[in-house]
Amino acid sequence: MRNTEIKMLLIEDEQGDHRIVQHAIAQSAMNSKMTRARTLNEGITRLASETFDVVLSDLSLPDACGLEGVKKIRKLNATVPIVILTTLDDPKLEAEALDAGAQDYLPKHFTLHGVLDRTIQHAIQRQENTTKVLKLMQQLQIGERKLRRQKTLLKKKNRDLEQLYQTAQRFVDNVSHEFRTPLTVIKHYV
Repeated sequence: MRNTEIKMLLIEDEQGDHRIVQHAIAQSAMNSKMTRARTLNEGITRLASETFDVVLSDLSLPDACGLEGVKKIRKLNATVPIVILTTLDDPKLEAEALDAGAQDYLPKHFTLHGVLDRTIQHAIQRQENTTKVLKLMQQLQIGERKLRRQKTLLKKKNRDLEQLYQTAQRFVDNVSHEFRTPLTVIKHYV
């Protein structure tokens, strides 16, 4: 998929889980660089000052619990892919995380099975596709607004033309009437 270096931000407070993720990334074929933040606030600070291709985040952090982290990350950066890494294998929470803006939800025990690198690649690709679709939708909205303005302008010009036509018609009627009276008199004399 991508041959360039993937810059990852891992928001994880547990040293053991950090090592597991680091080992899984080292075993993968990805060209990557990982930066670790131990708290959500540290991760938010890093995300605000640096550019990352993907954010890997735990749901249970010292300063955040549940989907609070996803919501704060998404509020700060609407385009960065977020992959949730958690010990909770909960389908309901997974659906809520995806609804909150995460690109994927991966129980940590899957990081040992070579799934993490594919998950990261797919999350980045999905986010890039989403970004492309959003840009196209914005372009369509801009085009639609331009079209509405042109339609309004066209209606105004049509009203102006209608008024000009009516004015010209009255002028022709008046001129015709004014010429008809003397012509009728001249015709009777002749």
